[in-house]
Amino acid sequence: MAGLAVCRALLGVFEAGFFPAAVYLISKWYPPSRTYSASAASGAFSGLLAATIAKMGGLGNLEPWRWIFILESIASVLIGASCFFCLPDSPSPSKWLTPDESRFLCLMHDATRGRIEEDRKKADTKKTLVRVVKDWQLYLHAIIFNGVGIPLYGVKFTMPQIVKNVGFTSTNAQLMTAPPYVVAAFSSLLCAWFSDKYKWRMPFMVVPQIVTLIGFAILYAVSDKLKDNIALAYFCLFIVCAGTYPTLPGINSWSSDNLAGPAKRAIGLGFMIMMGNVSGFGGSYLFIASEAPRYPTAYGVLLGLLCVAIVMSVGLDGIYWTINKRRQAMTREEIAAKYMEAPTK
Repeated sequence: MAGLAVCRALLGVFEAGFFPAAVYLISKWYPPSRTYSASAASGAFSGLLAATIAKMGGLGNLEPWRWIFILESIASVLIGASCFFCLPDSPSPSKWLTPDESRFLCLMHDATRGRIEEDRKKADTKKTLVRVVKDWQLYLHAIIFNGVGIPLYGVKFTMPQIVKNVGFTSTNAQLMTAPPYVVAAFSSLLCAWFSDKYKWRMPFMVVPQIVTLIGFAILYAVSDKLKDNIALAYFCLFIVCAGTYPTLPGINSWSSDNLAGPAKRAIGLGFMIMMGNVSGFGGSYLFIASEAPRYPTAYGVLLGLLCVAIVMSVGLDGIYWTINKRRQAMTREEIAAKYMEAPTK
């Protein structure tokens, strides 16, 4: 057990930089609206994969959970190694794009992000780090991140158990988690499309949060009678997934939109996600086994955090609206000198 804990700690150390780096790298290739819908689709695949691997128990004298680690680790190593050689940092320059394609992607990046970019080679990392730590908006984003992240991680880590409590076997429980994730993928795409069309982040974060709030409230109301309300409880899992999965991509895109320059964006995203990753720890321990099937502590915390996230999202949008109104009267050079960030809705 101690060895497993050490390995898990090392895994956390080595993967810590992956997510913020992935957010930053994707922001160089895609407009904000196309950033993270794939994360929900991967959730659907992981449920099917876990159900398949669960049937491998005994193969090679290994338990199913060991096969999960082995197979997913092999895939991660192979893809990671290939990305090092095949995945360029940005569209310009790129060996596998034509000049017109590269120019199109660069123009799309400038048009959708509309920010002032500094020369990465001239950026002072220490000064940028100080500016990031002093940036008030990142702390507000981190609070919202935790407010939506803890419910998301809580659902991700405990949905098979919730489905099992409804009456399905362990293997079937894994299979039954896939459809809600598929709905979540479509929900993420839909929210991203509308958010891009109207160039406004807040409503397409708040509405999913409200949907999630309703789903959790209904689940809590029927939690002590799950087997008598199987259809309703399972439908609520669709509601919760459809609401939670658009929100984390939304807050990452919102943060990326409001960090000017590649240096500050890279460091700022890492700093915000570092603070937000508390949600991964908290969410996985909310559903206490001794409180099953009602889980009053978990549902109470989730509902409270969602309320905080909704209020903070609306408040932050109001702050950005006020700042943008003031900046409309300023020149581009004045904005760069005073702020070096460009809040967007």
